[in-house]
Amino acid sequence: SEIDTAEAFAPVISLGWALGFSSVLIATVLVAVSTLGVERITAPIKTLADATDRLGKGNCDLELPVTSQDEVGHLTHNFNDMVVNLRNQRHLIEQKNAKNAKLLLNILPEPIAGRLKSGESQIADAFPCASVIFTDLVGFTAWSRGRPPMEVLSMLDELFGSFDGCATTLGVEKIKTIGDAYMAECGLPTPNEDRAKVIGGFGSGGVT
Repeated sequence: SEIDTAEAFAPVISLGWALGFSSVLIATVLVAVSTLGVERITAPIKTLADATDRLGKGNCDLELPVTSQDEVGHLTHNFNDMVVNLRNQRHLIEQKNAKNAKLLLNILPEPIAGRLKSGESQIADAFPCASVIFTDLVGFTAWSRGRPPMEVLSMLDELFGSFDGCATTLGVEKIKTIGDAYMAECGLPTPNEDRAKVIGGFGSGGVT
């Protein structure tokens, strides 16, 4: 019997095609699996990198979901803890700054306090004219003698509170209180041509 070359090598050629097709299929599957694996690994890292960039720009209101228990998940958990700590520290600093600003305003007028906060260390301004009022409660010493301290303090607090409200309305700057005395001015540090009229109105109970 006789068989030609093509017929003899047909099984080999078929096997070659099958192996080639299988190799291409396996390679495609491996590439797809590798791509998915790399994407699964790099996606959380990219998310962390993006979150770190936003954190560096001052955004502390972010937390990332922990989706795994591996090293990446542990890193994400540590990142969230860091964000919470930074947010708490920023809140504490804001509270301290607000408290310091309030204390500064109790000592200095708002424009002067603003200049100090902006970096000026030496402030010396000249004002040719200003109006100052100094009030003292007549008979306060005799009235307060023998009264409970809280009663005296409550009366002064209510009285000086009304003075403060009137001063704010008229544009008068309170300087300080000394016992039952109240000292205020108009024309400093903001000049006011009607300073005498304003301070007179303040002394008459807010009527200008």
